[in-house]
Amino acid sequence: MKRSPVVVDSRRRKAACTASRVPRVGLRAAAFVLIGVGWLCSASPALAADFSFRGSFSADDDVQRVSFVTDGTSAVVLRTHGYGGGTQADGTVISAGGFDPVLEVFDAAGARVDGNDDGSDADVSSDPLTDSGFDAYLAVTLGAGSYTVAVVQYDNHALGPTLVDGFAKTGSQTFTSAYGCGTGEFCDQSGNVRTRFWAFDILGAQAAALSGCPGSGSSSPTDSDGDGVPDACDNCTRVSNPRVSATWLAANPWAVLTGGQRDDDADGFGNKCDAKFPNISGALVATADLAAFRTAHGKSRERSDCGVAHSRSCAIFDLDEGTGRLISTGDIARFRALNGSAPGPKCSTCPLVCEAGALRTCEP
Repeated sequence: MKRSPVVVDSRRRKAACTASRVPRVGLRAAAFVLIGVGWLCSASPALAADFSFRGSFSADDDVQRVSFVTDGTSAVVLRTHGYGGGTQADGTVISAGGFDPVLEVFDAAGARVDGNDDGSDADVSSDPLTDSGFDAYLAVTLGAGSYTVAVVQYDNHALGPTLVDGFAKTGSQTFTSAYGCGTGEFCDQSGNVRTRFWAFDILGAQAAALSGCPGSGSSSPTDSDGDGVPDACDNCTRVSNPRVSATWLAANPWAVLTGGQRDDDADGFGNKCDAKFPNISGALVATADLAAFRTAHGKSRERSDCGVAHSRSCAIFDLDEGTGRLISTGDIARFRALNGSAPGPKCSTCPLVCEAGALRTCEP
């Protein structure tokens, strides 16, 4: 059974970072960055900082993913404030009343590393109406790297040892109605009516950003190109380019991903909608891009001697993302389709985590 703590949360750090509009932040040594213009916070690679996020769900089975980076030198604290209220790291005062949250943490390969349902009496606030403290709190020391924490509603726990295994209640948009509250959704275990609101802090990380889509655990987020990636976090919103599997990058160390989708020049636009190649002037795909593309024809995407200076990763010219390793007919067709156009479109305000294979970096 869930417990009922009665202690209010307290602020633990002086420095706090709120969401700011920053186009790009990089940590070269770790081979990943956070890309996009949107809700993005970062700290100096040498300094840890605190990050605050807030939002609301549309259905009981929603999943909100937040990506963060740690250098591995100290514990990272993950805590919610939606249920019992409190003061976030950025100073925002949160009223009690939100749904009962659960945190599930995954590493860059998608393996589950930790999670929490309810924090201890000393670490979370209690809702004055229900006298229950159902917020989540987790202090954990993680190795240097990138991680994803999923904010879900109790009892939508991770199904298996990896992120791709999904969550227990996916597809059950009103599963908390079984707890008996009058609204039929957003009920806590005791049958109390709750709101859709969540609030979440990450303390002691180097960078953090919303990386998934609100509603990505739900049945009908907008997905214009039908690739399984909602428009709110799709690096090509009008061309189908599904996410790769959690283990794909390890098997293809020559590649770069943003938001789990191919983006081999690491500019935030997926390969399939981006034939504007690095360091080539102009907003539209044009003759100079064609010249660069021709240097890759017939070469393996695993090579790194493409481009006019023969120093670029050939993967950036893998425009069709086909199963064949050679830059060939399908890539030529994609270039022709993109010629004369600007890259994209992509999600307009998405921060996408960039992950680089062992042979690449998250630099163009």
